[in-house]
Amino acid sequence: GAPERLAALDKQIAEAEAPPRDIHGTLAEVIHRDAICFQRLMQEVDEPLLEEATRMLVEAHHRVILGRGVSHMMCLILAFYLTQAGLPSIAAIPSDFSNQVANLGEHDLMIVLSFMPYSRETVDSAVFAKASGVPVLAFSDRSDSPLAPYADILIPVPSEDLLFSCSVTTFSALAHAFAIVAASQDQSGTLHRLKAADKV
Repeated sequence: GAPERLAALDKQIAEAEAPPRDIHGTLAEVIHRDAICFQRLMQEVDEPLLEEATRMLVEAHHRVILGRGVSHMMCLILAFYLTQAGLPSIAAIPSDFSNQVANLGEHDLMIVLSFMPYSRETVDSAVFAKASGVPVLAFSDRSDSPLAPYADILIPVPSEDLLFSCSVTTFSALAHAFAIVAASQDQSGTLHRLKAADKV
């Protein structure tokens, strides 16, 4: 609930070291922290889970990606990479989650992203999708996030940043990796789409 989230944020702020005030020092600290997140991702992520998530992405008829706040920015990144790889995807508009989720069926895929503090609308959308038989692929900051009970697969993504939010860097790399693997399964089709996009 909200009190627990606020207590966790208060603790995080109290324990945080003061970040550098100059841009060069701050850049170095941001890169350092992102590097730690990358390292944690590689150590903690489950390879079979990634393979299954890739299969879900590739085999889905339609892909709708939901998230609010910084998670919405991650949705846009993932939708861009997947579409470029030949898996057309929609980053849902936060104000219209209900209509976009209502159009999904059992052969589609709902991808949800939510990091602390978790979006109620995103979690509710996952609840509805699960109850409707729509496969759910989730990305969150921890394996026991509120999305976990409603996700067929949940992939934890370490992403803490200096603003007590989450960095998009680790997730961007993961999204890029999914797209590269998907594109490699249809190299001639990917090349054709890139040429067509260039003509357009």
